[in-house]
Amino acid sequence: MDRRLRTILYISDSRLTSAGEELALQSLVSAARERNALAGITGALMFTQTNFIQFVEGPERAVGTLLEALGRDERHENMQILLDGRASDRRFARWTLAYCGPPQFVQADILAAAAGGDKNDDAKWRLVDMIFAFAAAGHGSSAGP
Repeated sequence: MDRRLRTILYISDSRLTSAGEELALQSLVSAARERNALAGITGALMFTQTNFIQFVEGPERAVGTLLEALGRDERHENMQILLDGRASDRRFARWTLAYCGPPQFVQADILAAAAGGDKNDDAKWRLVDMIFAFAAAGHGSSAGP
């Protein structure tokens, strides 16, 4: 039995309308983070307002089940698998679903972290994860202030 992780990279066309986009994305990411944690899946989702791009890694059966669900999801269409392979180590071990998308969604996470005072550590660490992912993607400068 192959114990390595199955890894998938796909792209699809968004069917979200701008009016319902922010709420739909917040719901999607929140639910996916919970499901992925239970299934042992990690990865990242990028949304460009026209496309979804997602990298998923995890146990073969869990990734297969997720792909079946994604194939039925009406929020996108024309799903194309760009990579389907195996890995021995996770690239996104710290994220059940890292997210990169419209600034409105990031703003919602910022407001949630700020509103929590000393109690909302999960929201604060989600911001740290987003900032780390942004910097790791080469968007940050290596020079100091």
